[in-house]
Amino acid sequence: MFRRSPIRYGMCMLLLAAVVGIGPQGEVRAGEQIVRVKAGESGSPRGQAMLEAVLREADTILPYSLGSDRKSGLARFLSSRHEEYVLSYSRQTDEQNQEQVWQVQINTQALASLLKDLGVYYTGQKRLGYRLEMSGRGQGRIAQLEDLSGCVQQGVVYPVLKVQSGGDRFRGVLETQTSTWTASRKSLDELWQALWSKYFSSSEGIRPFVHRVQVQIKGLSTVSAVSGCSRQLHDWHQAVAQADLVQIEIASGGLLGWWDVLTPEKDRLRSRLNAYTRVRGLQWEERAGDGEEEQKEE
Repeated sequence: MFRRSPIRYGMCMLLLAAVVGIGPQGEVRAGEQIVRVKAGESGSPRGQAMLEAVLREADTILPYSLGSDRKSGLARFLSSRHEEYVLSYSRQTDEQNQEQVWQVQINTQALASLLKDLGVYYTGQKRLGYRLEMSGRGQGRIAQLEDLSGCVQQGVVYPVLKVQSGGDRFRGVLETQTSTWTASRKSLDELWQALWSKYFSSSEGIRPFVHRVQVQIKGLSTVSAVSGCSRQLHDWHQAVAQADLVQIEIASGGLLGWWDVLTPEKDRLRSRLNAYTRVRGLQWEERAGDGEEEQKEE
């Protein structure tokens, strides 16, 4: 898909390797939330504050507004595991309003991965039809997990989820037309996440929910500037589901990078690119995929 310059190909590959080496893959990106908890409320104020902070951070990641029912479902799913997504916290007391004020740092990348694993990230505007074959306990909980993930039982052949319970474990198989995944877990929640995370990380699973585009940004002065573009794309959670740097070229105006991007909303991605490149004196261009329209900066 991308043309190579025979003379400069070796140098471009070295630049690409350099950017990958300093890229955002190993970084922990923190989101900050300030939460107020009334003194004297039932339950642990610390636990309430951290759960609410994680839910608020989820709102900044999802490309759509999570309805009250699904937000309640996410809160229930996170009720025993929300601390996994908290990096740090501190507390202050507002004596005048009798409130505890919590400053909570969230591991945004890890939380985004969870929302994608569960399908919550993808199914805001379109639900996923699937077939369920289940025996044993857990029917009620499955219905709640379906609502959370945006899965709807329909008379389809694939995907099909087969769940059995026995002893203290749940066993499941998730099949598509091309793949089969199996898992065994102690809880139905863990099994659900283990299997659907495989589905929603596959190209077959997310294809109906995203647009695939190639984004070119040119006028970059250094390798660090290219890395900065990669970092920014990864931080635009509401506009970018996935972004991979696939090519760097040496052009007359500086370095030029191509990114392979999966976006749930092309218009939001274009708006972010316009704002980002304009203030930095860069130019961007979108290479159209199948059935997509080409777009350049406005």
